[in-house]
Amino acid sequence: MKFFFEKIRKELVAGQEQYKKKYFFIGVVSALGWPALLVFLGFEFSIVGSYLDAGRELTILLFLAPIFFYVAGRERLYSKADDDILQKITLDNGGVYKKTLDLEGEKSAMLNQSPRYRATRAISFIGDSGERIRFFQYSFQPAGSKIGGKSPSYRVFSIAGLGVFPHMYLNYRKDLYSMSLGQKLSLPSDFEKEFELSIPPSYHLEALQIFTPDIIHEILELPLRCDIEFVNGEILFFLEGSGSLAKGLEGFEKKIESAKKMVSLLKPKLENLRWAPVGDKAYYM
Repeated sequence: MKFFFEKIRKELVAGQEQYKKKYFFIGVVSALGWPALLVFLGFEFSIVGSYLDAGRELTILLFLAPIFFYVAGRERLYSKADDDILQKITLDNGGVYKKTLDLEGEKSAMLNQSPRYRATRAISFIGDSGERIRFFQYSFQPAGSKIGGKSPSYRVFSIAGLGVFPHMYLNYRKDLYSMSLGQKLSLPSDFEKEFELSIPPSYHLEALQIFTPDIIHEILELPLRCDIEFVNGEILFFLEGSGSLAKGLEGFEKKIESAKKMVSLLKPKLENLRWAPVGDKAYYM
């Protein structure tokens, strides 16, 4: 995979410098606006006290407007940077970029948590070894939650084409949203402090062929703490986060590298797994 983070980072820094020059005056006014406003209001109420309400509101507006434009301009910069990053990854890898993504037909349990969802800024391309790689932003309203309430938000990174295996869900215990599905497979206690593994009934032997003691140890050594789903020949990493990708580019890069290392660890196990559905037993949760 060619993510070219270093080149992207340099372009982002250049964009930030251009932004600073462009909005320098507004930034100065914004920095001075709040203290000046407080001094003005203190003077008005303690000494003058006779300004008209309309004049007072206009004065406040004049001080707040630069702050608004400064913040809005900064957010536009990062929003554009996010689009640029994803479109550059897509272009460099001969992939496809979509502003919105339809999740109908997805086998993933996490991607079917609610009909009220948003999947945006999606990219997909074929990796160096023929695997299908996807990345998109995903959020949803959990069943029973209030409309407009806080939604679980993720950056989803997935790799497909790694073999055939049953549905498994590795739930990170310390994130904001947890799912309960299938049967729980007992694993070493130090691993279960961090993760909970769910599998369909009757498929525990296949899961134990994948999550061997050496793999469990290596997973705990990685700085990757997120929900991970194995389904339909695909591994999906649900990385919590909804802010600007450009703002947290370095942290995002580390997470992607950790996910790639985990896939490298699991790939031999998945490719060598001689798995087939057990009779009429369901292998999706």
